[in-house]
Amino acid sequence: KAVALILALAVITGCNGRAVPQVDTSTTRLENSVGRFVQYITDLNQQADGVLDNLKIPQLSRELETLIADTMSELATYRDDIQTKLT
Repeated sequence: KAVALILALAVITGCNGRAVPQVDTSTTRLENSVGRFVQYITDLNQQADGVLDNLKIPQLSRELETLIADTMSELATYRDDIQTKLT
């Protein structure tokens, strides 16, 4: 009786199993949506980096020009001081 009961339970349990797994289409749509979102964020970051670089270049140029002008004026003052001491 016990063997027949176990065999019957195994058959009943096996009937509830799926022979062919079904593809879950919502997962693939979700993965596609996440992939597009990540690509969109990546594109935005690249565009932001480009804009930031364009903003930094003129500012860096102005700072370098100011630094060069200050250094040249200090050198001119130093040169004049040296010439005064030599004469």
